[in-house]
Amino acid sequence: MSLSVRRYQDAQTFVTETLEQLEKNELDHTFLIWAATKLAAQETLGNAYCGAVWKKNDDGEELMFALVSFDNDMAFPSLFFTKDEQEQQDAVRMLVDDLIQAPTTVKIIQGYDPSSLYSVKEAWESLSPSTELTTSNDPFWSYVSPPVEELAASKAVAFGKEQGFTLRQATFIELPLVVEWTVAFIEFYKNLIKPDKESGNFRDAVHFQCADELCQGNVYVWCHREGYPVGMIWRRRPMKYGSSVGYVYTPPEYRGRGYGSAMVAIFSLQELQTFQYLNLLVVPNRDPNDNLYARLGYRLTNTSIQYHISTCQQ
Repeated sequence: MSLSVRRYQDAQTFVTETLEQLEKNELDHTFLIWAATKLAAQETLGNAYCGAVWKKNDDGEELMFALVSFDNDMAFPSLFFTKDEQEQQDAVRMLVDDLIQAPTTVKIIQGYDPSSLYSVKEAWESLSPSTELTTSNDPFWSYVSPPVEELAASKAVAFGKEQGFTLRQATFIELPLVVEWTVAFIEFYKNLIKPDKESGNFRDAVHFQCADELCQGNVYVWCHREGYPVGMIWRRRPMKYGSSVGYVYTPPEYRGRGYGSAMVAIFSLQELQTFQYLNLLVVPNRDPNDNLYARLGYRLTNTSIQYHISTCQQ
């Protein structure tokens, strides 16, 4: 029995060979599955990376560890698919070594599993002594949606209905507003999510993202009974079983009125007609047990950790 690294030349083959195993722990692999699926939709892999470590045995091959990375951006490791600690260490070291040798520039490692993430950190710093992986902030809180019955009976849903507010997909005519609110969202959380605003095309990138998500029908606006939007919410990373909630934003002039809570509750009810669960991340400077989502019944289930890769200071 031996371990071997497979660096994939196209993301679709990676998805075909690993997805069934990854989906057994879909929530923990949300970012990895999303990234692989997004890369598979592109014509070429370019300098992005899809890799896995496989174990040969008498019955064929068994997945040990996997990792996907965008180029000049973020990488997402999987959980361990073996309980043997030596196999875990060997698999991580082999895959990290292959990633370092690849033409892929990785800036951040992100995931939900502290064990595999820390193993990646140790392996990376050992194989590349000139670099270090550090966390720049506390872990983000990861939540899962409450039962539909609990949401439907919430005060937030009742408030939204009483006020005559409606949730609808944003239209392309509203693209300038969606871009404005998305930039404002990023700016509001800039110290925590640390967007890459050094390049001059930051706003162009946001514009492209918003336009793309609008075309896919993933951007929703929360509208006052008179018809004008007072909030925004996105469907993010839809999977086989679940989906994520993101870019929840209400402008300053509409805050403190219960609009955000009602929007999230109504949106959640809508999405849970299609998906088995919803996932969302909450910034670490909020009380994990007393925030908008916790008050709606969202349950804290995990944390999302980021390691930033940089050159060691001499």
